[in-house]
Amino acid sequence: MTNYDILKDYLLSKDIHPAEHDDEKLKALEMSYAIASDKTVSLFILFEKDATDVITFRIWELAKIDANKKDEFLKLINKINSDYKYLKLYLEEDDLSIAVVYDYICEDGKLVGESYYAVMCLILDILVAIYPDIMKLKWS
Repeated sequence: MTNYDILKDYLLSKDIHPAEHDDEKLKALEMSYAIASDKTVSLFILFEKDATDVITFRIWELAKIDANKKDEFLKLINKINSDYKYLKLYLEEDDLSIAVVYDYICEDGKLVGESYYAVMCLILDILVAIYPDIMKLKWS
């Protein structure tokens, strides 16, 4: 059983039904979560077909920023990355959106669904904690 199958089965056992995506290079599970009353994010869990030991959590658009505040946002992103070393925020230069990534290494077939689910919950908790600071800067 692959890590993808292990995690998918675990999520289904928790009554979480992710959307599935599959292309030449990746398989992905996608779930939507409300991190604030006005913000829902799509959390993707990516499984590379060529590097089966690498599993990536990814959110492509946590927030869009104003180009006039780019330097301020980069400072905030650096502070958040320093405070929360568990995940990495960065700025997508092409559309000025804040993205989130976290890589998890686990030998294929050895994933423990419960521990990976705990990582997913921790990432979502961090997003809930940092999102108000991002919006405060955005609307200042």
